[in-house]
Amino acid sequence: PVEAMSLTSANDPRRRKKKQAKLDERLCLGCGVCVRTCEQDGIRLVARPERVITPVDSSRRAGMMASDRGKLQNLIFDNQVMAVDLETGEQLWSYENPDRQFPYLSSASVQGKRVIVGGRDKVVHAIDAGSGEALWTHATRGKVDGSPVIAGRRVYVASASGEILGLDLATGKPEWHRILKGPVRGTAVYRDMLVVPYMTRAAAMAYLCPESGEPAMKQVRLGGNGALFGAPAFSGDWLLY
Repeated sequence: PVEAMSLTSANDPRRRKKKQAKLDERLCLGCGVCVRTCEQDGIRLVARPERVITPVDSSRRAGMMASDRGKLQNLIFDNQVMAVDLETGEQLWSYENPDRQFPYLSSASVQGKRVIVGGRDKVVHAIDAGSGEALWTHATRGKVDGSPVIAGRRVYVASASGEILGLDLATGKPEWHRILKGPVRGTAVYRDMLVVPYMTRAAAMAYLCPESGEPAMKQVRLGGNGALFGAPAFSGDWLLY
């Protein structure tokens, strides 16, 4: 967790503004992220006398936290997509991939009778909104953690492999695809552009033509080295992320 590392005064009388890193061992998971990203090689890992199980991804991390707090039923990630009646709370149908049991972290996108959702099974699923039956599926190169975006007759999907897809909404057939140099976990359509945040060595924003997937304008480097999750939002001519 980010809170495990903080900056405190180095108590150097000659350099009063000098800071030093302080580690809270109670919070540290021993994942090694800070060691790999420290440009000064100022951090090293020391083995603990007891073993600490480090979650390998966000799903397991949330599950372990939930188990520890006795609320697993509220936070566990399931491998089902469900439709619920808003007035009665009754479950109308549920859908799951019969071949690959992986969770769905993204929210679904809906247009007419089609529900589109991507999962960690590396598949985009189109589901009939009335019956919960599969209409079509399309395999991707990586996990789909961002919500698909529907615009016109296409649905746009991004995966953690850096793949961007423009799929025909009715059939699921790819009309174009493009590979970026880092993972993508969210997209948005603004005016005549597909806006795609992704990570390389630093955060970046790509602007693609929705019709072809070709660059619509020059990419913008955002700076920073943290992971990017979610889709951008817009207010007037402002892009918020």
